[in-house]
Amino acid sequence: MKPLTIRGFKGMNNVLEEGGFSGHNDGTMTAIPRVILNADVTAEERLKKRGGYRLLASLPNAHSAWGTRHVLLAAAEGRLYRFYPDGSKVNLCAITGPYEEKLFYAAVDGLVYISSRHWMGILDPAQNTVSTWGIPIPEQPVLAVMNGTGALSGGRYQVCYTNVVGEQVGGNGMIAEIDILTDNSTISLLNKPSDAIAWATDPDGSTFYRAAYEKAEITDIDTMEPLPTFLCGPPNPMRFIRRAFGRLWGAVDSTLCYSEPYRYDLYKSTNMFSFPNDILLVAFVDGGIFVGFDDRTIFLPGTEPSGMREAHVGAGVARNILAYCNNMPDMGNNVPVWVSKDGLMAGGHSGALVKITKDRVQFPAGQEGAAVSRTVNGREQFLTSFKQERPRVSGVGFGDSATCEVVRNGKVL
Repeated sequence: MKPLTIRGFKGMNNVLEEGGFSGHNDGTMTAIPRVILNADVTAEERLKKRGGYRLLASLPNAHSAWGTRHVLLAAAEGRLYRFYPDGSKVNLCAITGPYEEKLFYAAVDGLVYISSRHWMGILDPAQNTVSTWGIPIPEQPVLAVMNGTGALSGGRYQVCYTNVVGEQVGGNGMIAEIDILTDNSTISLLNKPSDAIAWATDPDGSTFYRAAYEKAEITDIDTMEPLPTFLCGPPNPMRFIRRAFGRLWGAVDSTLCYSEPYRYDLYKSTNMFSFPNDILLVAFVDGGIFVGFDDRTIFLPGTEPSGMREAHVGAGVARNILAYCNNMPDMGNNVPVWVSKDGLMAGGHSGALVKITKDRVQFPAGQEGAAVSRTVNGREQFLTSFKQERPRVSGVGFGDSATCEVVRNGKVL
């Protein structure tokens, strides 16, 4: 058999028929491998062996690794850990819920918001402390009327409490009602916490105004300051959290929730988009939000929730596989990339989808996994690992069936 002189290599392409060579006039060939293991193709069309990695730290059963330039976190056995470049780690806190439950992170204003389906917290990296996400809702007021001791006129009053942390007012608790039958009365607050604010309506009114803070009684209603957090409360545990458009977003089963503007601890029951199926992916771009389900991907255009209207844009997606990439050709920076049933997809800032693996790499639809983007030697890379349907006898957890054959039989079919 005549030997082949290979001039260079192109990137992996398992869509091509068997062969994978293109000829040149000088008799040399360019190889287009179906599978490349432990090597990369350089811009000069050469194969370069991948370097190895050293063990940073030992953490059995670790999952949910996440990091920024200054913070690296991971969970294991119901605990949250922070890692440092020298391999040391700090046990930050306990995490409620199943040990294997995936965590989601959002870096906001020097803090790290963290949430799973069962637990939420806020990490202050400067102090290595984890605090509660949101201001607790106080209990319902217990009220009594004292006649002839104040300036309240007759009528029906509604009263509620809010807690205060620093200068931030939390959401209100349950509302209590009381009838005053005679003028010049006072409402006594029998169970008011010392650090809570009492809010009350005018007689037979519906708008709540600040009524009492230091004292446990309401003698008059000052209508200059209405309750700014009416019907708000702290969030429920969410997945796919991210700050975008001045709000913090997250998914609870089939519901996409969003906070009040610039108050990431306050959510209303009406601040949501509800869908018929569980949400598997949420990706934000400059012009809106991609939301992925098992059977489809939709786009919510705009930056103000009240103006968003869903549009179908693509096929179903795999769970949890998302990373934001920079320097995407013709797409720019901070571009979300994920695995769908049509292959590897990139979401454009205007809502258009680009199939990255079109005519190059094909693989069975993924079920669940993880992804990360990184820069290596000035080149952007998207790395993903995911579960997928494959032959039961393969026993290999690699990405595509061709790779399974390489590992099992030592050859490319």
